[in-house]
Amino acid sequence: MEGPAVQGRVFTIEKECTACNKCIEVCPVDMANRVYKSLDRKRKIAVNSKYCISCGACIKICDHNARDYTDDTEDFLWIWQWGILSISLSLHRPR
Repeated sequence: MEGPAVQGRVFTIEKECTACNKCIEVCPVDMANRVYKSLDRKRKIAVNSKYCISCGACIKICDHNARDYTDDTEDFLWIWQWGILSISLSLHRPR
């Protein structure tokens, strides 16, 4: 799994990960990281998006730039805008 194959907001860039364990050490959630062997049999640490709370501690501590995040602000604003618009339209509908 190389590059941003993203399920959650925080993800691992596999080719940069050296499995130094710093991300695991600073993570406040026990199950938010999983250790595995890549196709080239090197040990790697991936984000377990099921448990990750996207606090960003692992991004700050990683000396290898192996952690990053997906900025979902645009998606959020789009959903929020259209949600508000649809609520507003339904409230002003003649009965």
